[in-house]
Amino acid sequence: MRVIDEKLAYTTSDLVNFSRCSYLTFMDNRAAFDFELASQKVDPSDYIEMIQENGRKHELNCWNNLQKEVSTFIEISQHLSSTERADKTIKAMKDGIEIIFQGGFIFDDFVARPDFLVKTHSPSELGDFSYEVIDAKLSQSVKADSVLQLMHYSDAIARVQGMLPKKAFLILGDNDRKTIKVKDCFFYYKNLMKRFISYIENLNDLKPVHLPCSHCDLCHWRNFCTKKWIERDDLAQVARITRDQIVKLNKKNLLTMEELSNSSRDLKLGEFNHATYLRLQQQASLQIKSKKEGGKPIFELIKSDEDDYRKKMARHQDVFGFGRLPEPDQGDLFFDIEGDPLYEEKLEYLFGIFFISSDKEEYKSFWALSLQEEKKTFGEFLNFLSGHLERFPNSRIYHYASYEKDALRRLSNKYNIGQYFVDNLLKNGILVDLYQIVRESIRISEPRYSIKNLEKFYQSEFGKREDSVTNGSDSVVFFEMWKDSGADINSEILKDIEKYNLQDVRSTYFLRNWLLKIAKSFGITINESDSNKKDIAEISEKAKGYAKDLAIITRKLSQEISKFNDGDCLRENLIDLLDFYKRDAKSQWWNYFDRKELSSEERNEREDCIVGLILEKKTSEKRSNIYHCKFLSQKTSIKTNDKCIDLNSGKSLRNLSVNHQDRKVQFKASSDLQFPIDIGLAGPVQSDVLSESIFRFGRDINTYRALSQLMKRDSPTIKNDGNEKDLLRYKSPKLLADLITRMDHSLIFIQGPPGTGKTFLMSRVAVILLSMGFKIGVTSNSHKAILNILYRIESFAKEQKVFFKGAKKSSKENTSQHFSNKETTESLIEDLFKIDDLINGDYQLLAGTAWFFANEKLDQTIDYLIVEEAGQMALATAIAAGTSAKSLILLGDQNQLEQPVQGVHPNNAGLSVVNYYLTETKNSDGIHTVVPSDKGIFLNKTYRLHPSICDFVSEAFYESKLVPSVSDLESEIIWSKNNDLNMKRNGIQLLLTSHNSCSKSSEVEAKKVCEIFETLLDGSFYKSKEGEKKIECDDILVVAPYNMQVELLKSLLPEGSKVGTIDKFQGQEARVVLVSMTTSSAEEIGKDVAFLFSKNRLNVAITRAKTLAVVLFNDKLLEFPCKTQEQIHLVNTFCWLHQNFHE
Repeated sequence: MRVIDEKLAYTTSDLVNFSRCSYLTFMDNRAAFDFELASQKVDPSDYIEMIQENGRKHELNCWNNLQKEVSTFIEISQHLSSTERADKTIKAMKDGIEIIFQGGFIFDDFVARPDFLVKTHSPSELGDFSYEVIDAKLSQSVKADSVLQLMHYSDAIARVQGMLPKKAFLILGDNDRKTIKVKDCFFYYKNLMKRFISYIENLNDLKPVHLPCSHCDLCHWRNFCTKKWIERDDLAQVARITRDQIVKLNKKNLLTMEELSNSSRDLKLGEFNHATYLRLQQQASLQIKSKKEGGKPIFELIKSDEDDYRKKMARHQDVFGFGRLPEPDQGDLFFDIEGDPLYEEKLEYLFGIFFISSDKEEYKSFWALSLQEEKKTFGEFLNFLSGHLERFPNSRIYHYASYEKDALRRLSNKYNIGQYFVDNLLKNGILVDLYQIVRESIRISEPRYSIKNLEKFYQSEFGKREDSVTNGSDSVVFFEMWKDSGADINSEILKDIEKYNLQDVRSTYFLRNWLLKIAKSFGITINESDSNKKDIAEISEKAKGYAKDLAIITRKLSQEISKFNDGDCLRENLIDLLDFYKRDAKSQWWNYFDRKELSSEERNEREDCIVGLILEKKTSEKRSNIYHCKFLSQKTSIKTNDKCIDLNSGKSLRNLSVNHQDRKVQFKASSDLQFPIDIGLAGPVQSDVLSESIFRFGRDINTYRALSQLMKRDSPTIKNDGNEKDLLRYKSPKLLADLITRMDHSLIFIQGPPGTGKTFLMSRVAVILLSMGFKIGVTSNSHKAILNILYRIESFAKEQKVFFKGAKKSSKENTSQHFSNKETTESLIEDLFKIDDLINGDYQLLAGTAWFFANEKLDQTIDYLIVEEAGQMALATAIAAGTSAKSLILLGDQNQLEQPVQGVHPNNAGLSVVNYYLTETKNSDGIHTVVPSDKGIFLNKTYRLHPSICDFVSEAFYESKLVPSVSDLESEIIWSKNNDLNMKRNGIQLLLTSHNSCSKSSEVEAKKVCEIFETLLDGSFYKSKEGEKKIECDDILVVAPYNMQVELLKSLLPEGSKVGTIDKFQGQEARVVLVSMTTSSAEEIGKDVAFLFSKNRLNVAITRAKTLAVVLFNDKLLEFPCKTQEQIHLVNTFCWLHQNFHE
């Protein structure tokens, strides 16, 4: 904010601050004319001036380079007023100057100062030209704040030239020019601007309540807010309390810390986890006691009632609290990592180690200032640890909180470095988390449990921090400042970060010593197990063989790459794929063991567990027991048919059925279980056959020509015609079948947006190929998708009197996988349960998942492998299945549901097969949303979507290339006379809902869905070219993102209603689709932002509708504080929807 002519003028920075926290904006406005209040802000860093100066130098360097590209340019004087600058900028634009440097705009009480306006050839109200913006940023990556600046400037440009620029650009510190597609971000900016202006206009009437948020640690009002919380004795002060817990306690009339501290330990709060309540009650009591004693630091052991309750719920745990603390050793290390979550891909930039050598303090630092350096630095760090542990075999590595453990896992998996070494660190207890010991053993009177707060208890030994960087958030901010500064590794900013890291690892050392003293003074036994008896994991012969093959193939491919001057994307990406399944499984195994080791309270905070199952009834069936259980309300993603175990005993559970609405669980288990129990997801499925198939490809690339073309992203090779440049004309079954038969060991991608008939087309092509004697394979990630296309193939084959023998690999026990209908004896396709029966049988059509087609006996035996829903299949899975085929037919849509990946994978290894194939390789802006005409066929006509649905879908997801069929333009819903809801007749309608604290289920939205549903069934009709027909249950789909909301909806809607998650309904359609987005606000989203705001999932949801799609949505979701460019992309589509369809 700046004061111009005694009025406040706003900048993009004010918009960014508002997106982080509206109370921040409230305080900034108050402080603009109140200098005493403004003095209470936290002072900015001393480095800001240096960064600004280096930024100006970068701008001038860019200016000098840009001038050389044009013949006309202008630099607008720095000495002009804001109004004069805006006038001169507009005049230069009207004059058609090619580059305008240091221009300016004023609109809606905002000032905008873009670095460069660049003339383009797109016509506008200015003439046969228009302008786009270029901004210069010293950063090495694109930040959310910079994207919002570009949108602000693009908005200003649009107001002058009458059209929105298509692109905007950033010139980064390394002079790399990044392209931003304006429509991918502009609607998020517009929504933010609208909310900001409304907030400012009503500022005088506001009485905002400020609760802690994710921005607090970085905010310049953090000290002011903390003071206010203390003054009103707010529950926000209680250490380790969450907003959700504050809301629940407030509902029980526990409003202040004093009230919570005075509440009874025997108090039962219904759905509130009792262990959590006991912890918070003791915590509040300690903080109140400390406050009354003048802020004296106080600690206590966990009270006996909480300790007994935890031990009862954690019978599986042999060690707890101080029992995890090892005896000290002279070689003990103390470890801390500094990481930057705002980097384009998370970067661990500093590994710090502290130890005592010859009674002297020693410190080592390992820096990685870019992703390119991270792998090398991580390897050097592990080498240091390995060498040190050889010299001191009984030593431990101490750290504080789980970040370091998670980072070691992630990096070892990402770079395939030291995986067995890291596993042994964890398995043998060499890595010791002091935070876990602290939270399981003591309570302190501090408002936080950061290591900085704990230092008060051992400050006489440790000393006092007096450095510029004071916490982890500061470390990230300073590292971001270093990136913006243009400075090198000798920068004072990096030195300050290193000093901070040194203090953190020193503090970890003194914390360990303090905990040892506490244990000794209270006579508590620590972990005295013989540290020499470390169980170094034996590598099995099978694992040794795998590692040997991996090394041989990797070395072979690396040697082949060295022969190419410009590298080889085929072999480079294939190296990353070789270990895909081990990386994916490793991540799942780590989560599996984490779940087993955690306490019940900690499991209660995870969505892959259900905690505290209480047995209601047990029945018997053959050799199994059937358990009927109930559980307390909690956020869990576990659903019916998930593979789970009892986390206490490790015993497997079968036939799991979960009802989130009634909080009921039913399952089978062979042995008696001791209740209450916690359950969690089981480990990963076995995938050796897939890895072995990828290895075959790596050993002999030339044999698998189709896969080689896929990995090189080549266009299809067509016999006689070479590389066909335009495949769009091959849309009829006969033409497409002809094209496919002329493919020379190649591949083709057929992109079918919703309702375009891709499965209809492909089933007919398959029958033509079968009639010509070719051997066909059909695969997908899901049996449901495989069955869908098989039904179409068989139906059309019978219609055309084409007969063939087909077989599908199915599970004998799981009848949902079965194709054959017992009532039909004339099926062309049968279910077989043994792989060899399919391989050895005389079958012309084979179907199954990649686990079947990866079998070596099928190698290169299939003429054409159809990969259905290829957008959901991992590249590695497609390669594994693809070894069976001479040619590949990829069928799907990269803009619909995406493939799930569990692990962290390098470079492109985590992409789906379609996204990999369609990656824009030159000046990449990402993935092609429409397949290029030389790589595949885009089915551009939808026979499902009403034009008013299609128009939005086409523009938002398909580059405006999807068009509606003209066959049913008059389709509409004729609502009953009882309709008081003001519903539309067709198209897309956004209904805003109001509710709070809802994460995975919302009763408010569910009741609104029911109201609309009942109105549709109560005398409403749909009109189409065939006439009018009364709406019935089958004409309505109800979609929600979470199983908990699905089950709530099922309990309220008529029996037989079609209700499910988006995943369930891909490929289905209905006249009306009701979409419940469920979540209340940004605060409840948590880690679900990419899931809830997924463009692909939104596309699938609304395109199930033939006539009307109704989206129920709490517009507080649009207040999500985007911190990365990718997050802006995600939320942008929902803002676009809100702008176009909110009435």
